[in-house]
Amino acid sequence: MLKNILILEPNDTSDELAKLVDVFSEGSRCNSNQIISIKPTRCSVASCGKMTHGYDMEYACKQMEMADILVIASPVYLHSFASFVQMVIDRYYAGNSRKSLKISGCALLSFGNVDGYDMFEPLVLTYNKFIEYFEWENLGVITAVDWESTGEEIPLVLARARELGASIR
Repeated sequence: MLKNILILEPNDTSDELAKLVDVFSEGSRCNSNQIISIKPTRCSVASCGKMTHGYDMEYACKQMEMADILVIASPVYLHSFASFVQMVIDRYYAGNSRKSLKISGCALLSFGNVDGYDMFEPLVLTYNKFIEYFEWENLGVITAVDWESTGEEIPLVLARARELGASIR
């Protein structure tokens, strides 16, 4: 059965994270799934400190409501998600009913130009709490560190991303 897969990712995606998303998408398209990727074009913070979300958040929310599967693609920034991805997560975590979305499963793709995998622990914990709150299936977590220092890992990580995409039916 065709799945609508929504990928949330920031505009400033590194080449490595973009490659993870690409091979995940290739794997998923093998099952005729529809992929929609959301990248922000503008977000601003007003002088009073109030977030103004504009088109990006409205569009993201509409796409979230139509998605069957959510893929969070984010670099690890200070042990957390990129700001746009975090905004969408926070908006749904804080303001929406658990049952308002038809999403049944979620996956995480993350890259960090960091020294070790311990930098991902808080990000993965937040991801796990998010999907636990919404009662979604955890489809998988793929994290990768600085590929320049671990070049032999690249084919393995990309193969795992492709397999994760292909597993969504």
